[in-house]
Amino acid sequence: MEQKNIYYSDPGITQNESVVLRTTTNSTATLVALKHNIVRPAGGGEPCDQGLFCFGDTHTSIVSAVKQQGLTWLMLSKETPIPNEGDQVSVQLDVNHREQRRRLHTGVHIAIRSCLNVLGGEIKVTEANISEDASQATFALDTSTPIDRNHIDMIVSMINQVFIDAIPVEATKAKSVDDARKQYGPLFRLSERHELSGKIRLIKIGDFDINPCAGLHWKDTAIGPCNLNIAPSSNGLSGLLRIMRYTEKET
Repeated sequence: MEQKNIYYSDPGITQNESVVLRTTTNSTATLVALKHNIVRPAGGGEPCDQGLFCFGDTHTSIVSAVKQQGLTWLMLSKETPIPNEGDQVSVQLDVNHREQRRRLHTGVHIAIRSCLNVLGGEIKVTEANISEDASQATFALDTSTPIDRNHIDMIVSMINQVFIDAIPVEATKAKSVDDARKQYGPLFRLSERHELSGKIRLIKIGDFDINPCAGLHWKDTAIGPCNLNIAPSSNGLSGLLRIMRYTEKET
């Protein structure tokens, strides 16, 4: 029976029922693989989903998720009773954590593109991470362009305008990095931190930005009220993005 990871096809799903494909244990955890999985493992600077694994009278926190043996495994505490293969179970994600991560991840893409547009030339992204609790995202880049207050003001202004414009964000694919470069030209950017081969997943923000990414994103660039702090660093600049408490749900 094949596993389907549905967090890409519908990142708005935060709870589902499924059946157990396989179970195993190691020295520290019980591991369960589900037929229909909504839990995204950590990766690409984005932390793992948080939430509950439920079956029968058992409701236990999902410690983490890992990919191995061609499956995504949910890691549960060692003390968790082991369900049987074929058992019906359910997963309830922490909705706020998932939505905050998606908003922050889109915000980081917007910020990095804005830096590139304002500074021009070559920039090297050295950091792009979302905190484990999804409360904030940090990013940093190196550039040969001397940074002054005017640069910072222009970058912040561009970021805020993109937030207001609510540009659609969509996932697409390309056969290779070279094909993406040919198709999208200067709109396409690729971080030097990653070496990619074969088919790639892309996150496209209208005619503003397109970048290889395996993370989850918000539906558009209207990511909600946020606090943004960008400052010069020794080799370029660094930034901190926080999404303020936001109650509007994705439609």
